[in-house]
Amino acid sequence: NVKWEKNPIVDKGSLKVIEIILKNELSVRIGLVKNFFVVKTPQDVHFSHVIEGEFPDYRSVVSQSFSGEIQASTDELAGAVKRISVLSSQKMKPVRFDLTSSKLILYLLENEVGEARIKVACHYEGQPIQVAFNADYLLQCLDVLDSEEVIIKLSGVQSASVIKEKNNDNFFYLLMPMLAD
Repeated sequence: NVKWEKNPIVDKGSLKVIEIILKNELSVRIGLVKNFFVVKTPQDVHFSHVIEGEFPDYRSVVSQSFSGEIQASTDELAGAVKRISVLSSQKMKPVRFDLTSSKLILYLLENEVGEARIKVACHYEGQPIQVAFNADYLLQCLDVLDSEEVIIKLSGVQSASVIKEKNNDNFFYLLMPMLAD
C-alpha cells in the first residue's frame, strides 16, 4: 500500500504505458518527483506529467440509491455500442438505451443515415426508461473491463450512472447521461 501526501492525477495515455510496464516487470518502484509520476524498473525509468489540481470529489455526484440496474455481457454490449455508434456523424455520439424488464434496445437516430436499433440481451431491474450516453465514453469503460459481465446502475436521465464489473468492488466508472432529442 502506497500512502501519498497528495493524490496524483495522471493522464489516460500514461496510465496505459504504466500498465504495460507493470505487466512485464517483476520489480517496479513508483513515486512522485516534482510534477512527475515516476515508474522505475531495473532497465529504465518512465516519467509522466502529473495533471495540475485536485481530483474532484466524485462521491458527491454518486447517488446512493439507484432507480434501475442493467446486467449484461460486457463483450456483447461493447460490440453493439461500437456497431451502432459507427453510424453517428455527431461529435458526441449519443446512443439511447431503451430499457424494459428483460431487454435493452440501443437506438440511434441520425438525420443523414436514418435510424438503427440493436437488441442486447440483459437482465434489467427497474422501471422502463430511455437514457442516452456518449458512445465513446461508454466504450472507454467497457474496453478496460476484465469481467465477462457488466453492471450499470442508473439514477435517472439527469444523474450519474455507475458502471461496475460483476464480482469486483474495486472498480467503478461514473458516466453522465446525455440530453438527447
